[in-house]
Amino acid sequence: MIEFKTGVEGKYRVQLADKDGNIHTDTGFVDNDLLDNFFEDYKRGFDQPNNSFQYLGTALRIGTGTTPVNFSQTTLASQVASFSHSGINNTSEFYLDGTVGCMDWTWVATFSLGQIVANVTELGMCWRLGHSENLNSTNRVHSRVVLPTAVNVTADDQLIVTYKLTARGLEQGNSGTIVLDGTTHNWTANRGTDIWSSIGTIRNNLLQPNTNETQCSLRSGAVVLGGFGVAVSGGSATVESATVTHTNGAVPGQQIRTYRWGINGANLAGGISSVVFPNGSKFLFDPPINKTNTKILDLTLSYTISRV
Repeated sequence: MIEFKTGVEGKYRVQLADKDGNIHTDTGFVDNDLLDNFFEDYKRGFDQPNNSFQYLGTALRIGTGTTPVNFSQTTLASQVASFSHSGINNTSEFYLDGTVGCMDWTWVATFSLGQIVANVTELGMCWRLGHSENLNSTNRVHSRVVLPTAVNVTADDQLIVTYKLTARGLEQGNSGTIVLDGTTHNWTANRGTDIWSSIGTIRNNLLQPNTNETQCSLRSGAVVLGGFGVAVSGGSATVESATVTHTNGAVPGQQIRTYRWGINGANLAGGISSVVFPNGSKFLFDPPINKTNTKILDLTLSYTISRV
């Protein structure tokens, strides 16, 4: 089994601007805690693909409570306002921290002057779990922070809240070994050419449970894996359909997906040098996998998402 571990962490930033847009208060980024239900709902997305993080929607919750954060919490201690996804701008960026692949998603909620008047002490973010869910009908949050110092927002202030979620450990230069039919194969993995654009892709692009997931690109011969955003090149390419099964792992946030090619599939002359999965994960195998019409090939990927 090929295993990947992705750590996720979040940060909040609170700023106040005057009527002319000049920033006069800035907390800087403050670490937050992702709650247990973040990982539970992430896992739920695999069990119920049409009711998951795949369908992006966000809400920012604002409160005045000071109860310390506990991972089992699902709401703010004392919510006084909420800001729906339609008014939140989000951007994303993939980058390398050394050889570690990272992804930042950033949401910015900008309130009107005097729209929020409160002594703000706590913040929370919530992601919609399906197309039809109305985030204004629930106070649920997936992350929560209690600010080190309260921010007093007056009628003369414009409140600006930024939330940044970072995923670390996205496959980029990852490597290891697997044993298939008695042969040890070295593998190297990189992100592919897909674009990470939303929190939905933590679920959707790591392991992509949809109708196109069975179609994998396989290559034989001399193959160049390529870095992030660069397609695999070289060798001889073919698209092969696999039978895919999914199971929940033994630990929270772990998802396991097995791709199976039967005796009539993936029989490439010279063996399988590389596989590109529909989610953009691309693998190089050395030596190539010797798949013939007398063998069944199972490739199992395990992804675990957890707090950094």
